[in-house]
Amino acid sequence: MKNVNIGLRVRKTADKSTVKFDNEPFTGAKLLQYDRQGFKIGHESLPKDIWVDFEQLPLTKLKIDNGIIQDEITFVERLMGGGGTTSMFLMPTHWLDYQELLHDKQLKDSEVKYTISQLNEGDNVISALCREGNVMTYLGKFFVVYTKDYQRWGYHDRRKFPYISNAPERAFFAIRKDNGKIKIVNYPITNKKITELYKAEDRGLEACDVEFTSMSVNLDMIRYVNHNRKNAKYYSGYEFTEEAIERLTNYDKVTEGAERAIFITDFKKDFKTRAMEYYATNLKQLTETLFETEQLAQDEYSRKNRY
Repeated sequence: MKNVNIGLRVRKTADKSTVKFDNEPFTGAKLLQYDRQGFKIGHESLPKDIWVDFEQLPLTKLKIDNGIIQDEITFVERLMGGGGTTSMFLMPTHWLDYQELLHDKQLKDSEVKYTISQLNEGDNVISALCREGNVMTYLGKFFVVYTKDYQRWGYHDRRKFPYISNAPERAFFAIRKDNGKIKIVNYPITNKKITELYKAEDRGLEACDVEFTSMSVNLDMIRYVNHNRKNAKYYSGYEFTEEAIERLTNYDKVTEGAERAIFITDFKKDFKTRAMEYYATNLKQLTETLFETEQLAQDEYSRKNRY
């Protein structure tokens, strides 16, 4: 990483509490203080002393003399798990891992990167965040409506007042597995894992998966996976078109990826209103109404329990 920002800790993002650091490797960092969570370190090249967690500093693999780290170290960004979350890590520059990172960076800088808005459905891509990522097929961007219940227990029954808790736009991808099955994954459109992507064709791989070049077909597939998931209540009453019904059995090979949402659409206009109409028609349980906000659900609860 060329530049980082230093506040109490080191991070990529900046605000009023941080100062910029050019992240050149440095030798002679001092261990100034420690507690149960990590170390406070200082160095003349750092604009201020910083705290690092134990997992951010490979203490047992460093040469330390009287509290001074003899190795040359620098901050790198490390991917944590599969959700696109990252953390800063102080890595010695003599490690083979660091030399590989430098090589990877040179390769990445020479490759063209793409954003979601530059993709077409069916394009095979690889995340630029991962050194070796899975090939993913772009399915499209869809608005996903999630719900929660404003819920209280009565003396004789349970009253439930569902409301729309969140309705983000998310990007969906299909990953073909070695056993022939398909996994569907999705991310917020601002997730680091998909903000920069390589096209598979630029790496000599298959450019497109022709099965997923239609957004409407992809949306039917995603809805069908929700419909068929074990003990599913989502999309339980969804009316598929005759054309869709003919190909739905092809989606039984999609074994993962059901989204815990009551409504998914590619059409932005009035999608919350349409989600509420869909709920009233297909998903009514203890109530026929889905409220647009938590406040409206709470108001209805108060009105019905006023006396």
